[in-house]
Amino acid sequence: MPRKSFKRKNKKTKTKKTHKRNNKSISRNRKTLSNVRKMKGGGQIMHSIKGHIDIVSCVAFSSDGNYIASGSHDSTIKIWDTKTGKYIKTLDLIFLKSKYRLKVSSVVFSNDGKYIVSGSYDGTVKIWSIETGKLEKMLYDNTNILKFKEDGTYDFGNFNFDGSIIRTVAISKDGQYIVSGGDSQILDMWSTETGDCITKMTGHYGMVNSVAFSNDSKFIVSGASTSASSRPNNGGIRNTIIIWSVPEGKQVLTLPNESSVNSVAYSSDDKYIVSGDNRGNVHIWEIEFKIIIRILQHNNTQESVNSIAVSENYIVSGSSDKTVKIWSTKTWELIETINNKKARSVAISNNEEYIVYSKEIVYKTHPGNPQYEDIIIYSINQPLPQANTGIVQAGQAGLAGKEPQELTT
Repeated sequence: MPRKSFKRKNKKTKTKKTHKRNNKSISRNRKTLSNVRKMKGGGQIMHSIKGHIDIVSCVAFSSDGNYIASGSHDSTIKIWDTKTGKYIKTLDLIFLKSKYRLKVSSVVFSNDGKYIVSGSYDGTVKIWSIETGKLEKMLYDNTNILKFKEDGTYDFGNFNFDGSIIRTVAISKDGQYIVSGGDSQILDMWSTETGDCITKMTGHYGMVNSVAFSNDSKFIVSGASTSASSRPNNGGIRNTIIIWSVPEGKQVLTLPNESSVNSVAYSSDDKYIVSGDNRGNVHIWEIEFKIIIRILQHNNTQESVNSIAVSENYIVSGSSDKTVKIWSTKTWELIETINNKKARSVAISNNEEYIVYSKEIVYKTHPGNPQYEDIIIYSINQPLPQANTGIVQAGQAGLAGKEPQELTT
Protein backbone atom coordinates (compact mmCIF):
# COMPACT_ATOMS: atom_id res chain seq x y z
CA MET A 1 0.00 0.00 0.00
CA PRO A 2 2.63 2.58 0.86
CA ARG A 3 4.30 1.78 -2.40
CA LYS A 4 1.09 2.32 -4.31
CA SER A 5 0.40 5.58 -2.46
CA PHE A 6 3.89 6.82 -3.26
CA LYS A 7 3.33 6.31 -6.98
CA ARG A 8 0.04 8.19 -6.92
CA LYS A 9 1.56 11.09 -5.04
CA ASN A 10 4.53 11.28 -7.38
CA LYS A 11 2.31 11.33 -10.44
CA LYS A 12 0.14 14.11 -9.00
CA THR A 13 3.14 16.26 -8.18
CA LYS A 14 4.60 15.80 -11.67
CA THR A 15 1.32 16.80 -13.34
CA LYS A 16 1.14 19.95 -11.25
CA LYS A 17 4.63 21.04 -12.22
CA THR A 18 3.99 20.44 -15.90
CA HIS A 19 0.77 22.45 -15.72
CA LYS A 20 2.58 25.43 -14.23
CA ARG A 21 5.32 25.29 -16.83
CA ASN A 22 2.81 25.16 -19.70
CA ASN A 23 0.86 28.11 -18.29
CA LYS A 24 4.06 30.12 -18.12
CA SER A 25 4.84 29.23 -21.74
CA ILE A 26 1.34 30.13 -22.94
CA SER A 27 1.42 33.44 -21.08
CA ARG A 28 4.74 34.33 -22.69
CA ASN A 29 3.50 33.46 -26.19
CA ARG A 30 0.41 35.64 -25.84
CA LYS A 31 2.47 38.78 -25.52
CA THR A 32 3.51 40.96 -28.44
CA LEU A 33 7.23 40.65 -27.91
CA SER A 34 8.84 44.06 -28.21
CA ASN A 35 11.75 43.51 -25.85
CA VAL A 36 15.23 43.34 -27.26
CA ARG A 37 16.44 39.74 -27.47
CA LYS A 38 20.15 39.31 -28.06
CA MET A 39 21.44 36.61 -30.39
CA LYS A 40 24.71 34.74 -30.24
CA GLY A 41 26.12 36.30 -33.39
CA GLY A 42 25.89 39.89 -32.16
CA GLY A 43 22.57 40.88 -33.73
CA GLN A 44 19.30 41.10 -31.84
CA ILE A 45 15.56 40.84 -32.33
CA MET A 46 14.10 44.31 -31.82
CA HIS A 47 10.40 43.64 -32.37
CA SER A 48 8.17 40.63 -32.90
CA ILE A 49 4.87 41.86 -34.32
CA LYS A 50 1.41 40.36 -34.43
CA GLY A 51 -0.91 42.13 -36.82
CA HIS A 52 -2.19 39.88 -39.59
CA ILE A 53 -4.74 37.10 -39.12
CA ASP A 54 -3.31 34.82 -41.79
CA ILE A 55 0.08 33.87 -43.22
CA VAL A 56 2.43 36.77 -44.03
CA SER A 57 3.70 35.95 -47.52
CA CYS A 58 5.94 38.95 -48.20
CA VAL A 59 7.82 41.81 -46.54
CA ALA A 60 9.73 44.83 -47.88
CA PHE A 61 11.59 47.92 -46.66
CA SER A 62 11.14 51.46 -47.92
CA SER A 63 14.29 52.83 -49.56
CA ASP A 64 15.17 54.92 -46.49
CA GLY A 65 14.66 51.90 -44.20
CA ASN A 66 12.16 53.75 -41.99
CA TYR A 67 9.12 51.69 -42.95
CA ILE A 68 8.18 48.07 -43.57
CA ALA A 69 5.33 46.73 -45.69
CA SER A 70 3.89 43.27 -45.10
CA GLY A 71 1.48 41.44 -47.37
CA SER A 72 -0.72 38.62 -46.15
CA HIS A 73 -3.18 35.92 -47.16
CA ASP A 74 -5.71 37.88 -45.09
CA SER A 75 -6.02 40.24 -48.11
CA THR A 76 -4.29 43.20 -46.46
CA ILE A 77 -1.03 45.10 -46.73
CA LYS A 78 0.14 46.71 -43.51
CA ILE A 79 2.78 49.41 -43.00
CA TRP A 80 4.96 49.49 -39.88
CA ASP A 81 7.54 51.80 -38.34
CA THR A 82 10.91 50.01 -38.43
CA LYS A 83 12.46 51.47 -35.28
CA THR A 84 9.43 51.24 -33.02
CA GLY A 85 7.61 48.32 -34.62
CA LYS A 86 4.39 50.31 -34.39
CA TYR A 87 1.51 49.86 -36.81
CA ILE A 88 0.89 52.81 -39.17
CA LYS A 89 -1.86 51.90 -41.65
CA THR A 90 -3.56 49.15 -43.65
CA LEU A 91 -4.08 48.91 -47.40
CA ASP A 92 -7.16 46.71 -47.68
CA LEU A 93 -8.22 44.67 -50.70
CA ILE A 94 -11.54 43.59 -49.20
CA PHE A 95 -13.30 46.73 -50.49
CA LEU A 96 -12.98 45.39 -54.03
CA LYS A 97 -15.70 42.87 -53.14
CA SER A 98 -14.20 40.48 -55.63
CA LYS A 99 -15.35 36.89 -55.87
CA TYR A 100 -11.72 35.98 -56.56
CA ARG A 101 -8.94 35.23 -54.09
CA LEU A 102 -7.30 38.42 -52.87
CA LYS A 103 -4.32 36.89 -51.03
CA VAL A 104 -1.29 39.17 -51.32
CA SER A 105 1.76 37.40 -52.74
CA SER A 106 4.31 40.20 -53.24
CA VAL A 107 4.93 43.80 -52.10
CA VAL A 108 7.58 46.41 -52.92
CA PHE A 109 8.07 50.14 -52.24
CA SER A 110 8.83 52.59 -55.01
CA ASN A 111 12.26 54.17 -54.61
CA ASP A 112 10.77 57.63 -53.95
CA GLY A 113 8.66 56.22 -51.10
CA LYS A 114 5.36 57.40 -52.56
CA TYR A 115 3.88 54.09 -53.69
CA ILE A 116 3.60 50.42 -52.86
CA VAL A 117 3.22 47.89 -55.66
CA SER A 118 1.57 44.57 -54.87
CA GLY A 119 0.76 41.32 -56.63
CA SER A 120 -2.05 39.02 -55.58
CA TYR A 121 -3.89 35.78 -56.21
CA ASP A 122 -6.57 37.56 -58.25
CA GLY A 123 -4.04 37.94 -61.08
CA THR A 124 -3.67 41.72 -60.81
CA VAL A 125 -0.87 44.16 -60.03
CA LYS A 126 -1.94 47.07 -57.83
CA ILE A 127 -0.31 50.48 -57.26
CA TRP A 128 -1.15 52.13 -53.93
CA SER A 129 -0.60 55.67 -52.66
CA ILE A 130 1.17 55.43 -49.31
CA GLU A 131 0.05 58.93 -48.26
CA THR A 132 -3.67 58.35 -48.82
CA GLY A 133 -3.75 54.56 -48.54
CA LYS A 134 -5.89 54.46 -51.68
CA LEU A 135 -5.56 52.28 -54.76
CA GLU A 136 -4.22 54.29 -57.71
CA LYS A 137 -4.03 51.68 -60.48
CA MET A 138 -5.02 48.06 -61.00
CA LEU A 139 -3.08 46.42 -63.83
CA TYR A 140 -4.59 43.49 -65.68
CA ASP A 141 -4.97 42.25 -69.24
CA ASN A 142 -2.41 44.71 -70.67
CA THR A 143 -3.85 47.87 -69.15
CA ASN A 144 -5.07 49.73 -66.06
CA ILE A 145 -8.60 48.46 -65.47
CA LEU A 146 -9.30 50.70 -62.46
CA LYS A 147 -11.67 53.59 -63.09
CA PHE A 148 -13.09 56.16 -60.70
CA LYS A 149 -16.77 56.99 -60.54
CA GLU A 150 -18.10 60.50 -59.96
CA ASP A 151 -18.84 59.66 -56.32
CA GLY A 152 -15.20 58.67 -55.80
CA THR A 153 -15.81 54.92 -55.66
CA TYR A 154 -13.96 52.39 -57.76
CA ASP A 155 -15.03 50.67 -60.95
CA PHE A 156 -12.81 48.00 -62.46
CA GLY A 157 -15.05 47.01 -65.37
CA ASN A 158 -15.74 43.46 -66.43
CA PHE A 159 -12.80 41.96 -64.59
CA ASN A 160 -12.53 38.30 -65.63
CA PHE A 161 -9.86 36.40 -63.73
CA ASP A 162 -8.10 33.82 -65.94
CA GLY A 163 -6.59 31.77 -63.11
CA SER A 164 -2.99 33.02 -63.43
CA ILE A 165 -1.85 34.04 -59.96
CA ILE A 166 0.71 36.86 -59.71
CA ARG A 167 3.56 35.48 -57.57
CA THR A 168 6.10 38.30 -57.74
CA VAL A 169 6.45 42.01 -58.59
CA ALA A 170 9.29 44.53 -58.73
CA ILE A 171 9.64 48.22 -59.59
CA SER A 172 12.68 49.83 -61.20
CA LYS A 173 14.70 52.30 -59.15
CA ASP A 174 14.04 55.05 -61.67
CA GLY A 175 10.32 54.44 -61.11
CA GLN A 176 9.45 54.00 -64.79
CA TYR A 177 8.67 50.28 -64.94
CA ILE A 178 7.03 47.46 -63.03
CA VAL A 179 7.57 43.80 -63.82
CA SER A 180 5.28 40.97 -62.72
CA GLY A 181 5.33 37.19 -63.07
CA GLY A 182 3.46 34.14 -61.89
CA ASP A 183 1.59 31.04 -62.97
CA SER A 184 1.21 32.10 -66.60
CA GLN A 185 5.02 31.63 -67.15
CA ILE A 186 5.00 35.06 -68.84
CA LEU A 187 6.56 38.24 -67.47
CA ASP A 188 4.74 41.52 -68.03
CA MET A 189 6.58 44.84 -68.06
CA TRP A 190 4.29 47.78 -67.22
CA SER A 191 4.56 51.56 -67.49
CA THR A 192 4.02 53.05 -64.04
CA GLU A 193 2.81 56.29 -65.62
CA THR A 194 0.12 54.91 -67.93
CA GLY A 195 -0.50 51.46 -66.45
CA ASP A 196 -0.15 49.90 -69.90
CA CYS A 197 1.77 46.68 -70.56
CA ILE A 198 4.85 47.56 -72.62
CA THR A 199 6.32 44.12 -73.21
CA LYS A 200 5.44 40.48 -72.62
CA MET A 201 8.47 38.27 -72.03
CA THR A 202 8.36 34.54 -72.76
CA GLY A 203 11.13 32.03 -72.13
CA HIS A 204 10.35 30.27 -68.88
CA TYR A 205 8.71 26.84 -68.93
CA GLY A 206 7.12 27.02 -65.52
CA MET A 207 5.82 29.24 -62.75
CA VAL A 208 7.79 32.47 -62.28
CA ASN A 209 8.58 32.75 -58.57
CA SER A 210 10.77 35.84 -58.35
CA VAL A 211 11.74 38.97 -60.31
CA ALA A 212 14.14 41.84 -59.63
CA PHE A 213 15.47 44.91 -61.44
CA SER A 214 19.16 45.68 -61.62
CA ASN A 215 20.18 48.73 -59.63
CA ASP A 216 20.77 50.75 -62.81
CA SER A 217 17.22 49.80 -64.02
CA LYS A 218 18.61 48.43 -67.30
CA PHE A 219 17.93 44.74 -66.72
CA ILE A 220 15.48 42.34 -65.09
CA VAL A 221 16.30 38.94 -63.62
CA SER A 222 13.63 36.28 -63.14
CA GLY A 223 13.65 32.82 -61.57
CA ALA A 224 11.23 29.99 -62.31
CA SER A 225 10.43 26.38 -61.52
CA THR A 226 9.12 23.57 -63.69
CA SER A 227 7.61 20.33 -62.46
CA ALA A 228 8.80 17.07 -64.03
CA SER A 229 5.35 16.49 -65.53
CA SER A 230 5.48 19.80 -67.40
CA ARG A 231 9.03 19.54 -68.71
CA PRO A 232 9.25 21.13 -72.17
CA ASN A 233 9.46 18.72 -75.10
CA ASN A 234 11.19 21.21 -77.35
CA GLY A 235 14.56 21.09 -75.60
CA GLY A 236 13.78 24.04 -73.34
CA ILE A 237 15.62 24.30 -70.02
CA ARG A 238 13.79 23.71 -66.74
CA ASN A 239 14.33 25.72 -63.56
CA THR A 240 15.89 28.71 -65.24
CA ILE A 241 17.15 32.14 -64.31
CA ILE A 242 16.79 34.59 -67.20
CA ILE A 243 18.19 38.12 -67.57
CA TRP A 244 16.14 40.47 -69.77
CA SER A 245 16.84 43.91 -71.23
CA VAL A 246 14.72 46.93 -70.26
CA PRO A 247 12.47 48.10 -71.86
CA GLU A 248 12.85 45.80 -74.89
CA GLY A 249 12.25 42.62 -72.88
CA LYS A 250 14.80 40.61 -74.86
CA GLN A 251 16.62 37.63 -73.34
CA VAL A 252 20.22 38.52 -72.56
CA LEU A 253 21.31 35.43 -70.64
CA THR A 254 19.79 32.11 -69.53
CA LEU A 255 21.20 30.36 -66.46
CA PRO A 256 20.13 26.73 -65.88
CA ASN A 257 19.61 25.64 -62.28
CA GLU A 258 19.47 22.10 -60.87
CA SER A 259 16.19 22.66 -59.01
CA SER A 260 13.33 25.11 -58.71
CA VAL A 261 14.43 28.74 -58.36
CA ASN A 262 12.48 30.41 -55.56
CA SER A 263 14.19 33.80 -55.24
CA VAL A 264 16.60 36.00 -57.21
CA ALA A 265 18.35 39.32 -56.54
CA TYR A 266 21.09 41.51 -58.00
CA SER A 267 24.21 42.39 -56.06
CA SER A 268 24.61 46.10 -55.28
CA ASP A 269 27.15 46.51 -58.13
CA ASP A 270 25.01 44.49 -60.61
CA LYS A 271 27.90 42.09 -61.29
CA TYR A 272 26.30 39.06 -59.65
CA ILE A 273 22.98 37.31 -59.37
CA VAL A 274 22.14 35.66 -56.05
CA SER A 275 19.52 32.91 -56.08
CA GLY A 276 17.89 30.48 -53.64
CA ASP A 277 16.52 27.09 -54.66
CA ASN A 278 14.56 24.05 -53.51
CA ARG A 279 17.66 22.06 -52.54
CA GLY A 280 18.77 24.38 -49.79
CA ASN A 281 21.43 26.22 -51.81
CA VAL A 282 22.26 29.88 -52.30
CA HIS A 283 24.05 30.34 -55.64
CA ILE A 284 26.31 33.26 -56.55
CA TRP A 285 26.37 33.72 -60.34
CA GLU A 286 28.96 35.95 -61.99
CA ILE A 287 27.20 37.47 -64.99
CA GLU A 288 30.20 38.50 -67.10
CA PHE A 289 31.91 35.10 -67.02
CA LYS A 290 28.67 33.08 -66.93
CA ILE A 291 29.71 30.90 -64.02
CA ILE A 292 28.66 30.01 -60.51
CA ILE A 293 31.48 31.24 -58.30
CA ARG A 294 30.00 30.13 -55.00
CA ILE A 295 27.45 27.67 -53.68
CA LEU A 296 26.45 28.56 -50.14
CA GLN A 297 24.84 25.55 -48.53
CA HIS A 298 21.99 26.74 -46.36
CA ASN A 299 21.34 23.32 -44.84
CA ASN A 300 22.08 19.61 -45.21
CA THR A 301 18.44 18.57 -45.38
CA GLN A 302 17.68 20.10 -48.78
CA GLU A 303 14.99 22.27 -47.22
CA SER A 304 13.95 25.01 -49.61
CA VAL A 305 15.54 28.49 -49.57
CA ASN A 306 12.41 30.57 -49.95
CA SER A 307 13.68 34.14 -50.05
CA ILE A 308 16.86 36.11 -50.74
CA ALA A 309 17.75 39.73 -49.95
CA VAL A 310 21.03 41.42 -50.90
CA SER A 311 22.74 44.64 -49.82
CA GLU A 312 26.27 45.94 -50.31
CA ASN A 313 27.79 43.86 -47.53
CA TYR A 314 25.24 41.16 -46.76
CA ILE A 315 23.16 38.37 -48.24
CA VAL A 316 20.15 37.34 -46.18
CA SER A 317 18.44 34.01 -46.86
CA GLY A 318 15.28 32.57 -45.32
CA SER A 319 14.56 28.86 -45.45
CA SER A 320 12.09 26.13 -44.60
CA ASP A 321 14.85 24.67 -42.40
CA LYS A 322 13.65 27.12 -39.71
CA THR A 323 16.59 29.50 -40.01
CA VAL A 324 17.45 32.90 -41.43
CA LYS A 325 21.12 33.26 -42.34
CA ILE A 326 23.35 36.27 -42.92
CA TRP A 327 26.31 35.92 -45.29
CA SER A 328 29.13 38.25 -46.25
CA THR A 329 29.24 39.54 -49.84
CA LYS A 330 32.99 40.18 -49.40
CA THR A 331 34.08 36.71 -48.30
CA TRP A 332 30.88 34.67 -48.95
CA GLU A 333 31.23 33.31 -45.41
CA LEU A 334 28.34 32.70 -43.02
CA ILE A 335 28.19 35.47 -40.41
CA GLU A 336 25.14 34.56 -38.36
CA THR A 337 22.28 32.06 -38.12
CA ILE A 338 18.96 33.14 -36.63
CA ASN A 339 16.79 30.27 -35.43
CA ASN A 340 13.27 30.75 -36.64
CA LYS A 341 10.14 29.03 -37.84
CA LYS A 342 9.72 28.50 -41.58
CA ALA A 343 10.83 31.79 -43.17
CA ARG A 344 8.66 32.77 -46.09
CA SER A 345 10.11 36.19 -46.90
CA VAL A 346 13.16 38.27 -45.91
CA ALA A 347 14.32 41.83 -46.62
CA ILE A 348 17.26 44.01 -45.59
CA SER A 349 17.25 47.79 -45.26
CA ASN A 350 19.48 49.79 -47.61
CA ASN A 351 21.38 51.23 -44.64
CA GLU A 352 22.07 47.63 -43.51
CA GLU A 353 20.84 48.29 -39.98
CA TYR A 354 17.79 46.02 -40.04
CA ILE A 355 16.46 42.75 -41.38
CA VAL A 356 12.77 41.89 -41.46
CA TYR A 357 11.41 38.41 -41.99
CA SER A 358 8.08 36.62 -41.74
CA LYS A 359 7.57 33.26 -40.11
CA GLU A 360 4.78 30.72 -40.06
CA ILE A 361 3.54 30.05 -36.56
CA VAL A 362 0.10 30.38 -34.99
CA TYR A 363 -0.75 31.17 -31.39
CA LYS A 364 -4.47 30.83 -30.66
CA THR A 365 -5.08 33.46 -28.03
CA HIS A 366 -8.67 32.30 -27.65
CA PRO A 367 -10.99 30.04 -29.70
CA GLY A 368 -11.85 31.36 -33.14
CA ASN A 369 -9.28 34.14 -33.12
CA PRO A 370 -5.86 32.97 -34.30
CA GLN A 371 -3.02 35.45 -33.88
CA TYR A 372 0.19 35.15 -35.85
CA GLU A 373 3.54 36.20 -34.44
CA ASP A 374 4.40 36.85 -38.01
CA ILE A 375 6.91 39.69 -38.51
CA ILE A 376 10.35 39.89 -36.91
CA ILE A 377 12.43 43.10 -37.04
CA TYR A 378 16.06 42.24 -36.45
CA SER A 379 18.96 44.61 -35.80
CA ILE A 380 22.13 43.33 -37.49
CA ASN A 381 24.63 45.09 -35.20
CA GLN A 382 27.56 43.40 -36.91
CA PRO A 383 31.03 44.70 -37.75
CA LEU A 384 31.19 45.08 -41.50
CA PRO A 385 32.94 42.14 -43.19
CA GLN A 386 36.33 42.78 -44.78
CA ALA A 387 36.97 41.88 -48.38
CA ASN A 388 39.11 38.84 -49.02
CA THR A 389 41.24 39.97 -51.94
CA GLY A 390 41.01 37.68 -54.92
CA ILE A 391 38.22 35.50 -53.60
CA VAL A 392 35.89 36.52 -56.40
CA GLN A 393 37.74 35.19 -59.40
CA ALA A 394 36.27 33.71 -62.54
CA GLY A 395 37.14 30.05 -62.73
CA GLN A 396 37.69 29.62 -59.01
CA ALA A 397 36.19 26.51 -57.44
CA GLY A 398 32.95 26.84 -55.46
CA LEU A 399 32.27 25.52 -52.01
CA ALA A 400 32.18 21.82 -51.22
CA GLY A 401 34.69 21.15 -53.98
CA LYS A 402 32.25 22.08 -56.73
CA GLU A 403 33.82 23.56 -59.83
CA PRO A 404 32.33 26.70 -61.40
CA GLN A 405 29.63 25.88 -63.90
CA GLU A 406 29.68 27.37 -67.36
CA LEU A 407 26.34 28.86 -68.34
CA THR A 408 24.48 29.25 -71.59
CA THR A 409 23.49 32.45 -73.29
